[in-house]
Amino acid sequence: MPLIHYIAGPVVCYLLGAAPFGLLAGKMKGVDIRREGSGNIGATNAARVLGRPWFFVVFALDFLKGIASVALIFWLFAGAHGKEIEIGECNLQVIYGLAAIAGHMFPVYLGFRGGKGIAVSAGVFAILTPFAFFAAFAVFLLVYLASRYVSLGSICAAVAFSASYFLFAFLLYRGGPFAPNVVLLSAACVLLTLLVIFKHRSNIARLLGGKELKV
Repeated sequence: MPLIHYIAGPVVCYLLGAAPFGLLAGKMKGVDIRREGSGNIGATNAARVLGRPWFFVVFALDFLKGIASVALIFWLFAGAHGKEIEIGECNLQVIYGLAAIAGHMFPVYLGFRGGKGIAVSAGVFAILTPFAFFAAFAVFLLVYLASRYVSLGSICAAVAFSASYFLFAFLLYRGGPFAPNVVLLSAACVLLTLLVIFKHRSNIARLLGGKELKV
């Protein structure tokens, strides 16, 4: 496969993932959401600063960044060349998704200080591992509805995502999660969970201190 598929495609995905829709939404209303609320550029802080409807707008746009990276952009660069288009079966497709997530978390446009990556990760893994995505979504809803803490729901969902992925992988993939065609996907699931927890470290401190904001 041409080298361009391994370089140009992921670069495009990174730049798309780095698009700060939460910040842009705030700018439309004359507000820099980095200076309000929690200071994050994601959907949750957009809701706090701009109003509840903006949560759905920003979350949807970030979610679509993830879907576009592993579906549209991947197809444009590599999908027309054979087996790579098989959803969830190609390590290259995982690279495209990880590039988009990295772009959102560490955007070049904002000095590499971005969001926590929940929405864009959800878009990526809704395509790559839909079974684990829905399990994580269910956990998020349960935890959020019980606690009203988006951060706690996100952390629990990230852990549930990896756990459910490995459970299903042993059942669905020949060779389990360590089969050659999904080993990078397996590593990406673990990496995502660790990144989500790392990006929520300040939230964890506030949760332990009883100072976390509810939504």
